[in-house]
Amino acid sequence: MKIRYKLARIVNGKYLSANQREREPYPPYCLEYEVGEVVEAPNKGIACYKRRKNALTPLHIAETSDYFNNGEPIALLKLEAIGRSVWTSFSYRKGETYEGGINYGKVKVLEATTIK
Repeated sequence: MKIRYKLARIVNGKYLSANQREREPYPPYCLEYEVGEVVEAPNKGIACYKRRKNALTPLHIAETSDYFNNGEPIALLKLEAIGRSVWTSFSYRKGETYEGGINYGKVKVLEATTIK
């Protein structure tokens, strides 16, 4: 079992992805996660899953909370990766490139912990 992590916005009690390509913050431009459920995200640039240490970097936490969630609390999701993995990299808005994201076709949400 491959365990990965993702930072998610908490919006009206729901866990929503933060790294959407569109500025519209609600589905279908982002993914909704629910503990115990399987989420499928084929070929969407909004499903980047990381190792715990990479998910909890100060830059990633700040971007998720401040830029995507207006400074509101966010959650760390613990996920079971299902399916094939694809290595990805992407640029933060500050021009820094972060490598370490892995996309899977599906993930099962094991737990959610509120942070920041």
